[in-house]
Amino acid sequence: MGICSENPVLLAVDAVVINEIRQIAYYIVKLKELNLINEKIMKEAVLALSVSITDTSFNKNAFVKFFMNLKNLKKETEDFYTAKCKEMGINYEHLAAFPIKENEKINSSLLIKQGEKIISHFFGTLSEDKIRLFDLIIFMAKAASCKILELENYKEVQKDEYFEILRFLSLANSFGTRYEKLVRRIKEFSSFLYKLTEDIIYERNQLYGPRQNVRIPRSILKGKSILVMGSDIFELYNLLEKTKDTEINVYTNSSMMTAYIHPKFFEYKNFKGLYGTGDTEYDFSKFKGVIYVTEHSDIKLDNVIRGKIFTTKLIQSDNSTKIEKTDLDPLIKAALAEEGFDREYVCEDVTFEYDKSVFNKLVEQTEGKKVLISMGKISDSIKADYTGSFVINVKFPYDTEKLICLLNLLPQNEKTVCFSGFCVETAKIIILILNKNLETLLEKSPQTNVSPHIAEAFEKDFKIKFIN
Repeated sequence: MGICSENPVLLAVDAVVINEIRQIAYYIVKLKELNLINEKIMKEAVLALSVSITDTSFNKNAFVKFFMNLKNLKKETEDFYTAKCKEMGINYEHLAAFPIKENEKINSSLLIKQGEKIISHFFGTLSEDKIRLFDLIIFMAKAASCKILELENYKEVQKDEYFEILRFLSLANSFGTRYEKLVRRIKEFSSFLYKLTEDIIYERNQLYGPRQNVRIPRSILKGKSILVMGSDIFELYNLLEKTKDTEINVYTNSSMMTAYIHPKFFEYKNFKGLYGTGDTEYDFSKFKGVIYVTEHSDIKLDNVIRGKIFTTKLIQSDNSTKIEKTDLDPLIKAALAEEGFDREYVCEDVTFEYDKSVFNKLVEQTEGKKVLISMGKISDSIKADYTGSFVINVKFPYDTEKLICLLNLLPQNEKTVCFSGFCVETAKIIILILNKNLETLLEKSPQTNVSPHIAEAFEKDFKIKFIN
């Protein structure tokens, strides 16, 4: 059924959090039907939805505090809805979904047990097709919450966009919703996600400069250092601003690859380049400095045995120190106190092509041809099956933004997108293109940190082909 394919503790934690947020979403939708919007509640709910706990060593006190704030927000939303219905003299509907008894002392153990009850109810009540679609809806809503919060770094986001995320999540409250409607709404929300991604790309280009061809340094220099990881390059930008007059060298791992295609980041002399092999445990053990895990990073740190780790995640792991994005002084002081690297390590650079002329040349070469976009290294047998197609290679998962550019520039071509493996990053990209009517191929590989129901939904409900 998929319950045991993921860590049961993290699955229960996620279930108990989502249960509160989807109830808030229910009341937000009801309020919208009364032409009422509470922007403060919507923003707080979307912020909570963006939280990702990937480590079993998560800080239990931080989790309980987070849950209590969420529980109070739900009560505030419900009370606001009830009061407005009474004012208008209309009937109101309450959603009773797995309440915790008033006299029970709330701690992490109780919440995990509560999450297990919620999961058991879902699996005992819903049909298999509903289970996988509900899992996909929650995954997509969480991805959208991270995107909209990143977009807020660059411009004011309209309240209707916050509402759209909660309206979509509220589908997970309606067990009786028809299968066809769920599939249709998922496709519609895919277009919403795609538009959010385009907006983020546009705003990044405005602030950090237009995309460029770049040669990314991978050598490690002597001196004090900070390693940054996560998906929101705005946090990297803030760190570089605060350390530009110091002797601290700043590196990133591959999750921050997007920063390198913008010229603004290379204006900072202490921005040194890419570090690591992709093996987090190994990289952390070898890094001689301080590590900065940004708010929406989904990298697992359970097995990390070394490193001074600072994080802006709302719920930190026990082996990291919580800091605020507005106050990076503890991180910087710790980096200055470290010995740093005592010598230089020379590594081969990596090249990325993003200049407009490169894309325009690709468009010219594809005229009148079918296009196979290879996300990562795909097998020769797949290439053989698409003989005659023009093959465009993308260094997945490092420059996935390139896919968006290609899809926008090649609107008339018959396009196939092939992924070399299935992981969280793959799933995040696929949900962007579900409504693009593309032929999408996935090479089978071990799945990590992704619910098997999401893979099943891709294959059974959206006709994505898994191939050997």
